[in-house]
Amino acid sequence: MNTSAENNLTTTSNVLSNPDDVFTTWIKGASGVAIVLSLPTNFYALWLILTGGKDLVASHFFTLNLSVSDILYCLCAFIFYLEKYIPVQDFKYVLSVMSGLIYCGRPMFQCCICVERYLAGIHPVLFLTYKHLRYKINNGKLPWIRCSH
Repeated sequence: MNTSAENNLTTTSNVLSNPDDVFTTWIKGASGVAIVLSLPTNFYALWLILTGGKDLVASHFFTLNLSVSDILYCLCAFIFYLEKYIPVQDFKYVLSVMSGLIYCGRPMFQCCICVERYLAGIHPVLFLTYKHLRYKINNGKLPWIRCSH
C-alpha cells in the first residue's frame, strides 16, 4: 500500500516540479479555448462590419482592425501546436510577432476605439473634423507597425 502511494506521489511531484511543462500545457489549453470561442466570433464580427455599408466601415475602422488582429492571433495558435511536431526556426519568429500583436496591438486598438468614442461624446466638433477615414487609416498604422517589431 505504501509503494503505490509513494509512486503516485512521485509521479505527481515530477509533473509539478517542471514548471515549463505546466506552463506549456496551460498555454495550449488557453490557445484551444481561444480558437474555439474567439475565432468564430471574430469572423462573424468581421463579416458584419464588412457587409454593413460604407458608413459602417468608416465608423468601425478600429473595430475591424481589432477583429483582424484577433483572428491572426487565433491562427497563430495553430502554429503553436505545429511547432512541437515540425521544429522549424521560422515558427519562433512568427510566434514572437503574433505575441507582440496580441500583447501590444489589442490594447492599442482598444485605446483608439476609446479615444474615438471620447471625442464623439465630449468634443463633437473635433470628432467631426477627424472622423474621415484618411485620419483613421493614419492612426491605425501605428499599432500594426509597433507590433511587428
